[in-house]
Amino acid sequence: MPTRRKIRPGTAVAVRQTILWTGVFAVIPLLLYPRTFGLGQLGLNPAVALLEWLVYFVAFLFLVPSLRSMQRLLAAGLTVVYRLCCAVLFAALASFNNDYGFVDTVAVAMWSYPFTVLLHFCVAPFVLKPVWALVFAEPAPR
Repeated sequence: MPTRRKIRPGTAVAVRQTILWTGVFAVIPLLLYPRTFGLGQLGLNPAVALLEWLVYFVAFLFLVPSLRSMQRLLAAGLTVVYRLCCAVLFAALASFNNDYGFVDTVAVAMWSYPFTVLLHFCVAPFVLKPVWALVFAEPAPR
């Protein structure tokens, strides 16, 4: 019989909070889409993800100071992936809600629509902070 692996306390809470906030922050820009209120499209490209990775790396210096450098690099990279996944979730909701093409809406959600890009960029490290604190925590002594 295989042994059961113990789950760290707080894991379920962190996962639930992450799922809840992901849904909330995917719906908020949907309330405004496709209006830009004079901001226009951002016109960013995927190379911006490298700059985003660096910004998240610096943010995790302050948000989760217990992380080592390689853990911080990994957390920053996965946070960029998380932000892009939030954009895909928003695009799925927007294309369903507004009858736009899904592929075009994904590109707009990831790189052009200012409310989605800026909101997801700003909140992603805060949403994932409890997850990274649990994932990269030192194992408890036995």
